[in-house]
Amino acid sequence: MSGLQQVNLLTQDVLPRRELLDSQQLLFGWSGFVVLLIMLSALDLWHSSRLEDQLAREREEVEQLQRAVSQMEQDLAGGQARLQDEIGDLTERRRTQRALALTLAAEQQQQALSRALTGLAQSTLDGLWLSEIHIMPHGLHLKGQATDAVLLPRYIQALSQQDRFSGHSFDAITMLLDEDLDTLAFELRAPQLDAGVM
Repeated sequence: MSGLQQVNLLTQDVLPRRELLDSQQLLFGWSGFVVLLIMLSALDLWHSSRLEDQLAREREEVEQLQRAVSQMEQDLAGGQARLQDEIGDLTERRRTQRALALTLAAEQQQQALSRALTGLAQSTLDGLWLSEIHIMPHGLHLKGQATDAVLLPRYIQALSQQDRFSGHSFDAITMLLDEDLDTLAFELRAPQLDAGVM
């Protein structure tokens, strides 16, 4: 193997030669490089201006949204104030209505009491008088005295002829003879008077 010898088949003539660029080629290359740099700079400027325009639009949108939110907050605050005013008005109306209803109920009770007392006053008989009168929503309770026992049925009949007591019956009648005064003491009870009476 030592008999083998290496032979270099590549000679200097076969190897590619490096040729130096002449000034015109160098100028052309540098010009192309400068043009490329200018184009890249222009592209960068164009891209930057587009980004700045987009940023300006987005800032304007943010400002519009902030103004809208501010306006909504003002509207909401105004709406809450109006709502509070309406609640106050409704509360005052309710108080007024409640006071009016109580006044009306008291007035109706007074009128009913007045009608009942008028009916009792129109049913008087000589020799019979009342010593106690209890007029309540759940009934009528009368106590009195009579000089004769015959007067009590007449008095009950006179009461039943009054519009205020018409249709009501007395379910409890108590009579006691008071020998000291020579009179008859009585109690009359009528349950559930209607609203016209009380």
